[in-house]
Amino acid sequence: MAIGEAYDLFVKFYPHHFQSSQILRTVSIREKTSEARQQRFEAVEHRCIGIVSGIIRDGLAQGDLVLPMWISPEQFTFGLWALSSGAHAIMAGKPLENLGIERPYDTLYANYHIMLDGVGWQPLSHVWDYEQTRARIRQEVFRDAYRQLELA
Repeated sequence: MAIGEAYDLFVKFYPHHFQSSQILRTVSIREKTSEARQQRFEAVEHRCIGIVSGIIRDGLAQGDLVLPMWISPEQFTFGLWALSSGAHAIMAGKPLENLGIERPYDTLYANYHIMLDGVGWQPLSHVWDYEQTRARIRQEVFRDAYRQLELA
């Protein structure tokens, strides 16, 4: 959850960097960059995927979740990444209230719970108060960042 909070903060503090990273993933832009820059970009992505995949592997080893046989930890990580990046890209556009989505971040978190509950990641969202956990992470890990957001 803390990694997700960090990603949310990155998008909130650096929306132009987030949008630039989306643009840099397009083939038409990426093929115009130097090989060295492409390798650096891929190394950073590989590191991020590796961290989250490692958390998933730990959960698998502890019996906290069960992935289908046909999906690897990296593929599951991709699904989480796609959900998060896609939601942030959509939220960066026009307000979503007109589409019936009053609280986009809460909707994103609900979709994380659906995905994680779907692989049985313990504790399930109806058993554990993840909003309280999120509040604790914000207070204990990202207190200064959230204070900055309140002042903005």
